[in-house]
Amino acid sequence: MYRRSIQEAYTGGMYRRSIQEAYTGGAYRRRIQEARIGGAYRRRIQEAHTGGAYRRRILEAHTGGAYRRHIQEAHTGGAYRRHIQEAHTGGTYRRRIQEAHTGGMYRRSIQEAYTGGMYRRSIQEAYTGGAYRRRIQEARIGGAYRRRIQEAHTGGAYRRRVQEAHTGGAYRRRVQEAHTGGTYRRRIQEARTGGAYRRRIQEAHTGGTYRRHVQEAHTGGAYRRHVQEEHTGGVYRRHVQEEHTGGVYRRRVQEAHTGGAYRRRVQEAHTGGAHRRRVQEARTGGAYRRRIQEARTGGAYRRHIQEAHTGGTYRRRIQEAHTGGAYRRHIQEAHTGGTYRSLVAIAIERYSAICNPLQSRSWQTRSHAYRVIALTWLLSLLLMVPYPVFSIIKGFNKPGGEPGHMCRLSWPSAQAEQAWYMILLFLLFFIPGVVMSVAYGLISRELYKGMQFEINQEAAGVSLWGIALGVTIHGSYNGTTSVF
Repeated sequence: MYRRSIQEAYTGGMYRRSIQEAYTGGAYRRRIQEARIGGAYRRRIQEAHTGGAYRRRILEAHTGGAYRRHIQEAHTGGAYRRHIQEAHTGGTYRRRIQEAHTGGMYRRSIQEAYTGGMYRRSIQEAYTGGAYRRRIQEARIGGAYRRRIQEAHTGGAYRRRVQEAHTGGAYRRRVQEAHTGGTYRRRIQEARTGGAYRRRIQEAHTGGTYRRHVQEAHTGGAYRRHVQEEHTGGVYRRHVQEEHTGGVYRRRVQEAHTGGAYRRRVQEAHTGGAHRRRVQEARTGGAYRRRIQEARTGGAYRRHIQEAHTGGTYRRRIQEAHTGGAYRRHIQEAHTGGTYRSLVAIAIERYSAICNPLQSRSWQTRSHAYRVIALTWLLSLLLMVPYPVFSIIKGFNKPGGEPGHMCRLSWPSAQAEQAWYMILLFLLFFIPGVVMSVAYGLISRELYKGMQFEINQEAAGVSLWGIALGVTIHGSYNGTTSVF
């Protein structure tokens, strides 16, 4: 057995102190009391150990700058309790903590507050059997930050809810989750309104069914995305949309799994250069099909691929077209045709000027020449249209083994190819050759006639000069004068 008792008292500046202690067997007791009533300070402590039980109580108070504290603790068997309260009432700070363990049950409650720069916090927790609950709330109203969390486990059910907000650079988040039996749900929302970012996700598991929905948006350089997924039984579906609206890029994807069948469809578009792509796939049983289409409308390039696996049979078809090289070929061939037609026009103009000079002066003007030139090149371009329409790219191996490509005409039928070449033969060679031959033949004949006329005129002029000379000499011999 042990006992102790102390008492002190100053009754001027007012100080008091009282201490009591006791050991009696396994029991322990303690009591302390202090008091200063000048700067004013107070303290009170009580402790007790009686068997397995433990108790504690503390009270403190500073009433100048003002500080307070309150603590209570108790251990009684398996049960535990705790109670704490604090308060600073200058810059203002507050705190409150409560805890309790009673069997398998657990509880906790925390509250904090700073009311200068404004900070708040509240936490609640509870374990009651298999059930679990949690609640957290935070708030900083300076830079301004907010947070709220709620959780609950009740049997097999689970729930969660989170909310966050930063309202300086401005950030927001919201999360909701729920597990109820075999069912699962999730919902997320995010937003940043500085560079501006947004996100939304929804998920649901109900039985064998799964669904997902995602939306994203970046509205600075501007990016958007939309995703939908669904699992219902053995069926799976997916839908994706993307968009970049700076350079501009777009994408769309669709997928479906229904039994053993699989389908896929992809669409892409780059509208800067501009590039487009389209893909289709299908698997139905042992059969597989694929179709790819590409187009670049800068150079311009086109590609078409078809594949099919049906049983043991495999088929593949590839078509390519570069309408940059095709247009060059078109211009080259049109230039050749225009040259021939220009030569024909020159021959006709010369025929008119030489054979019918008086009539040609009335219609051979500068505006007429412009019209003839324009008509000549227009007919040449129209005649060579099959080059950009039916041209494709064919592969070949170079002498070193390196693969190469060449631009060639691919006609829908042999009859069309033969007819076109016959038309070219007549319009580019036969008809221009005949017209130029006839025109220059007539010009040659006309020039020949002119030359014969001049020769005859010169011969006629010599004869007359001889007659005149003979008359002059004859008169000289009969007269008195002589001419030499």
